[in-house]
Amino acid sequence: MLEKNKDGSYSGGTRGEGCESTLRGAKYASSSVIVTDKMLRSWDQGFNEKKEQVWGATKGGYDFVKQ
Repeated sequence: MLEKNKDGSYSGGTRGEGCESTLRGAKYASSSVIVTDKMLRSWDQGFNEKKEQVWGATKGGYDFVKQ
């Protein structure tokens, strides 16, 4: 789910635990994105049944800057 922000950017991602994943022992995956005219930030993570992170970046998403 993405929503348009007041500044013209878009942000959003998956909601709750509905995105199933089995990668590296995960139960579900979480994804969030921010899209502006100059960059895309993507943060994907996987969590196990105890809601412990088992894959993905831990401190923030990856920034892809338009060149």
